[in-house]
Amino acid sequence: MRLRISPRNMLTSNKDGESFLPLGEYTSKKRLTRKDLRFIQRQSAERNRKKGIWGTLGSWDHQPFLLKGTLLCSSHGSVASSVAHSGESTLQEIQAIREGRPQYLNQPGQPDSEPVIERYLSLEQVTLPDCGQGFTADEIPMLRLTVFVAADEGALVFYQRMSKKKKGDMLADPTDTSIEYLLPEPTDDQHQCHQRDRLHYRIPAYPATGLVLSEEGGALPPRLSTQTDDDIAATKLVLKVLIFKRQNSTSADILRRVADRVGLVKHNLLLWQNQQQGYYFTDVTAEDIDFDRKTLLLLHGTFSSTRGTYGNLFEKPVAGSNQVFLEQLLAQTDFEQILAFDHDTLFSTLEQNAAQLQDILGKRCFSQPVTALGFSRGALLLKYLAVHCPNLNIQHGVTVAAANEVGYLTLPRTLATFCSAMRLLTLGSAPLTMLNALAQHSERALQQLPGLQMMSKLNTENQALRAQGPLTTTLVTVSGTFDSSLIREQRLLRRIGARTLHALISALLVSWRHDWVVTETAQQIIAPCQPHPVKQPTQVKSRHTSYFGQQLSESDLFNALYP
Repeated sequence: MRLRISPRNMLTSNKDGESFLPLGEYTSKKRLTRKDLRFIQRQSAERNRKKGIWGTLGSWDHQPFLLKGTLLCSSHGSVASSVAHSGESTLQEIQAIREGRPQYLNQPGQPDSEPVIERYLSLEQVTLPDCGQGFTADEIPMLRLTVFVAADEGALVFYQRMSKKKKGDMLADPTDTSIEYLLPEPTDDQHQCHQRDRLHYRIPAYPATGLVLSEEGGALPPRLSTQTDDDIAATKLVLKVLIFKRQNSTSADILRRVADRVGLVKHNLLLWQNQQQGYYFTDVTAEDIDFDRKTLLLLHGTFSSTRGTYGNLFEKPVAGSNQVFLEQLLAQTDFEQILAFDHDTLFSTLEQNAAQLQDILGKRCFSQPVTALGFSRGALLLKYLAVHCPNLNIQHGVTVAAANEVGYLTLPRTLATFCSAMRLLTLGSAPLTMLNALAQHSERALQQLPGLQMMSKLNTENQALRAQGPLTTTLVTVSGTFDSSLIREQRLLRRIGARTLHALISALLVSWRHDWVVTETAQQIIAPCQPHPVKQPTQVKSRHTSYFGQQLSESDLFNALYP
């Protein structure tokens, strides 16, 4: 449906005086009933409104309405999305929604089966505001999208950039699309999801895929400019809204159910099996461990697992060899066994993670010094175990991309960018399903997840951990920073997405040196451990999840691990 932007088509909310355009099948004031108007304008909580109105679009916080031209929007929406028409990225999000909710909602032909409704708002024929050259992230003008939802519904909203070129009514390359998550505003302090009838979204007039750095490496904070090159001119920008049934309660409960469904909340101790028939980790108890052997302990990162973080070290042969890295490590050093700890990184504190590991180990102690390798949030757990679990006897540690301070957790309105960055960085069905679920909830709700709080410099447990010591445990840090040479995506829009997302991240984190998640300075924090007396910190060019088996060489990792 075509919707011309004009004062004639604008409505005004009697509650806050904001002007907006209704979105959906009924887009003229004359065709809206009094009941519809009362609901849209919040004069009533009437839920039995016409199905044609699914949302509104206006400016944020009494700003002038910034768009000019014609909007193209869904009348009701599609329940038969396809890769050819919607793009591969949209279908991936729909699949993640299905994997994150109860299976009875996904059974075709069954009475309780519920489709995912895809709605869109195309900005292809809209003129965006001119922000000039050299503006900060805080100066990007904002729109206000309101999406109406039922008590048992959830929503996922994102920008999607795709090629203008079509073959008939199909996309020329449906696999080449770039998306950027947009998080809703909080509904109440308890983050109840079954006691609201609408969600509000703060929408940047320019998504990340429309931005470039004015001058890379210049003064801070980094300044942005709008991108106007031929690559961008050949694309169109669409705002996607996915509506779906789910089990609603609080945000924390919904997210915990998703994490449980995809296996991200369990605590298991694993032992590396180095045998002729294959190399793999198996679940073990304290009875399966030799506490007198020299041991390496692996601690994975957020939204991940041992396989998700370290898979390249035991599934991918080292270049020029038929051995995997862990096999070489056992053969060429005095390490005798390798353990790994799969643990919850979203709903548990470091103290709770450590308690789960201690429950598995009992009161047994390692007689020889243990070396630990921690990635991202796993680096914080490494330090916590070194301080509070003397029976582990951790005497040397290596942290890679340590999440000592994650700026997204303290800076306002940045977690949507964090989720978008992690989507580009993450492989694997379970982490992508979890990210999809996180993007359905407000920034404030995500900031209250105990596991994520551990990575904030304002968190008291993080602060207390750093103030401990000094320990005798030595530490070698491996830190990474993004470089444009790392952009190797073959498809145009994914290449644009990586380049422009880097620009926005640099502006939000107020740093040129970061790996898209953690600044280089934060990655290099050693406290409460001691710097190794001989080994120097390692610095590489890398994005946050591209270290092991990619940007971090096996020789550098070997040297850092083995004193």
